[in-house]
Amino acid sequence: MLAAAGAPVGVDVERARDIRVDELAPATLTPSEVGQLAGLAGDPLRQAFLRCRTRKGAALKAVGVGITVPLDRVETHPATAGTITVAAGVPGTAKAWSVTDLPIPTPWTAASAIPAGTAGPVRLRAHPEIEPTPEKSLRHAGRKGVHRINSPPVPPRAILFNF
Repeated sequence: MLAAAGAPVGVDVERARDIRVDELAPATLTPSEVGQLAGLAGDPLRQAFLRCRTRKGAALKAVGVGITVPLDRVETHPATAGTITVAAGVPGTAKAWSVTDLPIPTPWTAASAIPAGTAGPVRLRAHPEIEPTPEKSLRHAGRKGVHRINSPPVPPRAILFNF
């Protein structure tokens, strides 16, 4: 997956799978998120949990720290669909991030993050010249706002995100 923007950008992608939300929630979710997920079970619970994880991952990658800060301090409003505002809480970075759920094929869940107030919507398109690779890689290209993410098993086609 490739994301490009004229500002810091982060993208996170997770494949739906059987996960133990009850074991992961205390270290991953805020008390508010735990409350919002409390009435869910089975696939809806796992989907909401992965929505939280991809939103947090996208915001923290955009900040440049990745998942190195306590995830239970980043609120992602799992009951709200579409674009939300997230405070990553990392000094020296934007105070607010616009985080958008990305419409990608099942069984994937994805989100992108850019500084709040950055002009332009997130646009998705399959890129005909980019094919996914089976190896796992995360490359920060050393340029502001460029990340390339591939993780097995990869979606059927690479997707280019334009901001």
